[in-house]
Amino acid sequence: MNSKLPKLGVIAIDIEKTGCRDENLDPMFAVGIATAPIDASSIEEVESFSISLNLRKPVGNSWGEHWKSEGYEMRCWEEFWSKHENVLDLIQDPLRILRVETREQLITGINSILSLYESMYSQTVIVTDTTLFDTVCVSAELKKYNFVPLNFTRKGEYRSGVEVDSYISGLFKIADPSEWEVMSETNKFIEPYLLDKVEHDHHPMNDAKSILLKYLAAIKYAKA
Repeated sequence: MNSKLPKLGVIAIDIEKTGCRDENLDPMFAVGIATAPIDASSIEEVESFSISLNLRKPVGNSWGEHWKSEGYEMRCWEEFWSKHENVLDLIQDPLRILRVETREQLITGINSILSLYESMYSQTVIVTDTTLFDTVCVSAELKKYNFVPLNFTRKGEYRSGVEVDSYISGLFKIADPSEWEVMSETNKFIEPYLLDKVEHDHHPMNDAKSILLKYLAAIKYAKA
């Protein structure tokens, strides 16, 4: 362990998929990762990264037409992505995001940035805003391409993870975290500790930064 490195780093992850089915039917096509020391005191200490898989929408086709022609989950399109076409355009633009052509390139890129971020700290913890989705999907794909899953570092050291709202519900002694109105009341206590405000707008890098900053602010509130 390098004593000169920050003791603990937080790595937040957010993903986007075309639906909830198997990766062969509904691929994970964009990932955002953000990191900072757990005791970060400035937004300048936050690093972030995003990468996307080329969904190969033909010029002239609408996103709805492409979703249907590719056999992606239409419920996901109708309930979610049809309302965020501007984000789809943004995270498919190779001039505005690192866009790759294959799933293997996507996962290799994710593994590489995880390796870089992990090397910045003596230890790391993974943070998401879901317990059962983002880390499950990323870990499954990492294993598919012979990388270690997220519950281990790239060096094979075991680590834990945190779901940010679960942490906050415990912090405020909320017995039922599914009571969203009660949970939302905690924001007014945590927001003063935010290093910055980043909109959770479904761009995976922005969402990862938002998750990271919310968790860091909750930690600061707990210490206050």
